[in-house]
Amino acid sequence: MKKINYSNSDLELTIEPKINLAKSFKYYDDFDDRFIIFDSTDDDRWEIICTGDKKFIKFDKYPQNLKLLLKVVVIKILKNLTPETAISYTYDLYHTIKIKNLINILQCHPHQLRIKWEELKYDHIFENRNQLNHSLSFIKQILLYLCEKNQQLEFQRL
Repeated sequence: MKKINYSNSDLELTIEPKINLAKSFKYYDDFDDRFIIFDSTDDDRWEIICTGDKKFIKFDKYPQNLKLLLKVVVIKILKNLTPETAISYTYDLYHTIKIKNLINILQCHPHQLRIKWEELKYDHIFENRNQLNHSLSFIKQILLYLCEKNQQLEFQRL
C-alpha cells in the first residue's frame, strides 16, 4: 500500500515505496518522425523537442519528492502519449495548481478522493478552463501511476 506523508511547514511529500528515476529515456517526436534520447533527468528544466521546436518542462518549484514523482509520470506520458501532451500537462499544472492542493489530493485516503477532487476544482474555478482540464488530466495520470505501482507491489507480495 502506498504511504504518502505531507507536512504543511515545508511541503514535503514522502512516497513509499521509493520511486526510481531513469537516467535517460527515449520518446518519439511525430513531427520530425524520429526517436529522441533524453539523458538529463536530474535537471529541473527539461528541453523537449516537440512539433519541430524546442520546448521546456520545468520542475524547479516543486519539493524534491514531488518533483521525482512528477518526472517519472512525465517520462511515462512522453513514452506513451505525445511530447505535446506532456508539455501542455506540465505547463498548465505548473501555472494553475497550488503545490499544497496537489499534495493534498495525492495524500488523501481513497475514500476522500472524490471530495478532495471537487474541492480542487472549486479552488481553481476561475482559472482558464483548458489549463485546468490539462492540470486535472495530469493529476489523473499521477494517481494512475501510484495505483499501478501499488498494484505491482501487491502482486510481488503474493
